[in-house]
Amino acid sequence: MEGLRTGASVVRAAVIEGLQVSAQRGVAAWAEAERYVSADSGSPHAGKWSNDLLPYLVEIMDCLDDRHPASEVTVVGGSQCGKTSVVENFIGYGIVDDPAPLLIVLPTLDEAKKFNRIRLAPMIEATPTLKAKVRDQISRDESGSTASFKKFRGGFIQIAGANASAGLQSISVKRVVADELTEFPEDVDGRGDPWAMAQARSSAWDNQGAKHLKVSTPGIKGVCRITKSYEDSDQRRLYWPCPGCGVFFTPRFAHLRFKEVEPYGAELVCPAHGCVIPHHAKRSMLRPATWLKCYPGEEAPGDFVEPSDLPHYRARGTGGRQPGFFFWQVISPMRSWDVVVKKYIDSKGNYLLEKVFSQQVLAEAFEEKGEAPDEEKLYLVSRNGHPLGRIPPGGYILTGGVDVQGDRLEWAVWAWGPGLSSWLIDKGVIPGDPEAEETWRQLDAVMERTYAMPNGREWGADLWGVDTGFKSHAVYAYSRGRSRVLGTDGRDGHLLPLIGTGKKVDVNWKGKRIKGGAMLWPLGTYPLKSLLYSGLRKTLAGPDADGIWPPGTVHLSADIDQEYCRQLTAEFLADVATRDGRVKKQWRKKRDVANEALDIWGIARAMACQLGLDRCTPEKWQTIAINRGTPPDVIQGDLLARLDRVDTTTATPAATPAPAQKPATVAPRRQHRSSFM
Repeated sequence: MEGLRTGASVVRAAVIEGLQVSAQRGVAAWAEAERYVSADSGSPHAGKWSNDLLPYLVEIMDCLDDRHPASEVTVVGGSQCGKTSVVENFIGYGIVDDPAPLLIVLPTLDEAKKFNRIRLAPMIEATPTLKAKVRDQISRDESGSTASFKKFRGGFIQIAGANASAGLQSISVKRVVADELTEFPEDVDGRGDPWAMAQARSSAWDNQGAKHLKVSTPGIKGVCRITKSYEDSDQRRLYWPCPGCGVFFTPRFAHLRFKEVEPYGAELVCPAHGCVIPHHAKRSMLRPATWLKCYPGEEAPGDFVEPSDLPHYRARGTGGRQPGFFFWQVISPMRSWDVVVKKYIDSKGNYLLEKVFSQQVLAEAFEEKGEAPDEEKLYLVSRNGHPLGRIPPGGYILTGGVDVQGDRLEWAVWAWGPGLSSWLIDKGVIPGDPEAEETWRQLDAVMERTYAMPNGREWGADLWGVDTGFKSHAVYAYSRGRSRVLGTDGRDGHLLPLIGTGKKVDVNWKGKRIKGGAMLWPLGTYPLKSLLYSGLRKTLAGPDADGIWPPGTVHLSADIDQEYCRQLTAEFLADVATRDGRVKKQWRKKRDVANEALDIWGIARAMACQLGLDRCTPEKWQTIAINRGTPPDVIQGDLLARLDRVDTTTATPAATPAPAQKPATVAPRRQHRSSFM
């Protein structure tokens, strides 16, 4: 019996010792010891996790340890740099080494489901200790886990979307994770800020080591949540040792040297002594790299630090701030410097790609230039424009927009070409009461107009959008049953796509209510106006030395007057204070200036997106040009010059087109949408 007691005490002591070792190690140590990366996650580095692959993540994970005094950690970084790996390792640590309830919030419920399917579930399945801890997902069994709720001894994981308040209520958690915080809506279900709601879930744990982790690529400057959080933090940046002179420096895009054509031969130039650093030196520089706190104030480090001064800067206090980390794609082992340069060159002059480059590559919030272009200069430039009524070279697809006023309908037709450049083709005003059928019959005639291309072929607008902001029921009645007319609803918000998903609305016309009788399509007015102003700035800048206009240019007709230019530039981007004391960017109309032309361009641009033009590759544009009769010599000349600069990806995906329906009263034209696609 004595021997049995001795043996039991040994086992018990070993278990206690094991638990103590487990409790003493942190997030990075847990990942190094136990984490496995699943091949199902899409990672090219499947297998046993190694901190050596992304060594700059270790200090971030150390700040997430229970022993670290920080209560909030901010991580702002470019895409494909390892941000989500920090989230995954933090979760694993919180299941195995320090079990406690955890809330993970993604921008939407769909993103939450995708996170579980692609990230969380594969990690649990691939990592033995996690698989042993987390209860199996069993349908109709309350004791098991589900896709959005994971149970384990000592806690649980709730996965929620920031666009639904239900998942952000009625739970108490020790840890809260916000993944892609920038994409969170400002308000959820009328209950307020979703991040504030998520933070409140940990209030009971404030004195027991509550941790908040915020991770995201940045968004729009002035309204970006993660940028604001980083600016409030101790602003840590990674400093690399120069292999030439030994100085530690934080790499910036200005330190890259490259050729303007492939192969770019990108190299880093040390800001201290001009040492030229080849790309193959990156890995050896990452291992000894160190984080320094760069928040403004006395003794803040500059772009480079002498090795002898490094301990001094490493010892710099936090200034009462929480830890915040910044990194961009130049430091990522998964991105070559030539790829970074290629993305930069491809983005030049293209609003959407410039935005992607800033946010996803540089990890910097994109600054919208919201000042209105000069109307007088635009008018002078337009004097050299094309005449109305004809389609200039380069324009291939036509869309129209209609703005409804109390006593008239204002409309315009715009042509679209490679790079989503636009040309004003036609415009006009239909006087009359929008509730009178005769007013809409006149619009029918406008929609049947066709316009000649240089090759003599004629086309009309393939899709029209009609604003429902005024006399909504009349627009619903008109658009109902028409395959090439969409009722639109402009909505403010920098996170909205150019055009969202349509929904059915009731039609109430002349006392008759038809339930779900029409479709309503939401438009994102914030990005649409940004695109217009970007295009107008290119109009003022003019073509390059070869006579090629940049993609996205807004080409104005010589037949417009200055009032039209005034309407196109009728708004500006203003700083607006919110109720909770924050400042956000919002488009505001100038006093006593009409903005119909601006709104109509936005509607026509959204219709181009709805037709799938944002997804057109250079090859697709060439097919469109051929289908519309462009001569081969033009395709090989002017068109291909434009195609070299076309945006083949977009941050704003086109919505699914409405199902084709037979028009109720207007006979379909001979040309069909499928003829160019």
